[in-house]
Amino acid sequence: MNRSSALLLAISLLTYALAATTTHGPNTALAAQSPRTEPDWTRHRLVAHGMGEIDGHTYTNTLEAFQSNYADGYRLFEVDLQLSADGYLVTRHDWQTYLYGLLGQTPPEAGRRGLPLTREEALSLLVHHAYRTLDFEGLLDLLRAYPDAVFITDTKDADPTIVRRQFQAMKEAAEHEPELLRRIVPQFYDQTMYAAIESVHRFDSYIYTLYMSPDTEAEALTFVRAHPRVAAVTLPESMANADFLHRLEQAGVHAYVHTINDADAMLRYMDQGAHGFYTDRIKERQLASAKTPPPSYWTLLAKAARQIYAEPVSSLWPQRWF
Repeated sequence: MNRSSALLLAISLLTYALAATTTHGPNTALAAQSPRTEPDWTRHRLVAHGMGEIDGHTYTNTLEAFQSNYADGYRLFEVDLQLSADGYLVTRHDWQTYLYGLLGQTPPEAGRRGLPLTREEALSLLVHHAYRTLDFEGLLDLLRAYPDAVFITDTKDADPTIVRRQFQAMKEAAEHEPELLRRIVPQFYDQTMYAAIESVHRFDSYIYTLYMSPDTEAEALTFVRAHPRVAAVTLPESMANADFLHRLEQAGVHAYVHTINDADAMLRYMDQGAHGFYTDRIKERQLASAKTPPPSYWTLLAKAARQIYAEPVSSLWPQRWF
């Protein structure tokens, strides 16, 4: 196909797509196919990764990082959680020895051997000599004090036995105010983990994060379509191709890409169908003010074709066109 013919085809497809949108509305087909209800938290596009950056430091998961980034406009906070040696959840990425140096900490004896600390030990170690680690009870205190904040859990382990211990600890901590768990959104890493969490507590909504998942794109799509409380999928850049993002969008599932610290890159992914992003430092105002170059006619052609034909589009034209 020469350039002129391709351009004419793109114009024809775009005209058809616009007519269809005008006649039927942009989401009529999706509304008819999906019984999903959209959780209120999905209106936010940015997730503060590890509670967000503070003073140039990342992965701190600390009280001060939360407070600083809440004041900067974030409402969704991804938080890393680990079981302590005495069975409590604390806000920490992992117990490996490297992390003490990254966080500016001097490890106690158990830490030098890569073993979990007790809750008291973990909470007593300041991060970068200034910031405080929290336990899960501390996170619940923040939910009480900040009624529009939402925590997205990153518990790092998919072993069902450990998963049940982690989420049982959450349930017990919120025993007298179970409604607080409505603002906890668990991330799960495979289908077995989802079942393990559900066996402990039925959360209002979930995120399927794919960086550790054994599922293919097709398997992940089948699972989220069958489980309406999976409100979003989080995926690394290596999986954030336009076709997969579009298929998630067609399924009524929001796609968040991680970890993106460039507002222009965010706009490019949004143009392909991404809904939001995990980020260390990009603020909503930066995303709103970022500008992306206008799409090429090839991009317009692919987008129009996907809108009209949805999933069969890849079989209608050679894949190299897209």
